[in-house]
Order: sequence, then C-alpha cells, then structure tokens
Amino acid sequence: MKILHVVSSYWPAFGFGGPISSVHQLNKFLVRKGVEVKVYTTNAGLKEKIDIPLKKETEVSGVKIFYFPYYGYIHWTFSPSLFFALFLILFLIKLKLISLA
Repeated sequence: MKILHVVSSYWPAFGFGGPISSVHQLNKFLVRKGVEVKVYTTNAGLKEKIDIPLKKETEVSGVKIFYFPYYGYIHWTFSPSLFFALFLILFLIKLKLISLA
C-alpha cells in the first residue's frame, strides 16, 4: 500500500508541539508494517535549519519526505510548489490513500 500524508509542517518542526511527533511516529510504524509512506509538507518552522533540502526527497526513519517552500507567516502557510505537486499526484499517479491533516 502507498500513502501520501500531506501536512503543513512536519518533523523536526518541534515548535508546533505534539502533532509533529505523533504524526512522525505513526508514519514510522506504517513503514515498519511494510507501507510505503511519503510526506508532502512545507518548511514551516524549519527556516533556521538550512540543511533541510527543498523540493527533493529526503528520508527519515524510512519515511520519504518532500519539504516545499512556503509563503506567509508561521501560522498561515501557502506553498505554490506543494499545490502543483499535489495536482500532479492527484491526476497522474494512483495512490491507495491520501491523508490531509
């Protein structure tokens, strides 16, 4: 099974509290169960982390993560590149489950 998890911020953006950790733990568990998990997210909360690659796949604990740049401020984000990537996914690639959180 393939799952695309779409969230506005993700690991290691710890400034946003518990959901960041719980979603990452869920994804790690799914990977251990043999599920292919990808995360599309913004770099909200990660501006000071210059080693996070944008618009390129990175892997943390078996979870494939794509960080996209965003516009706006920390609690309201919009990412045109994330929007376009989702458009391509929805119309060109078949997935079993897409989770929007």
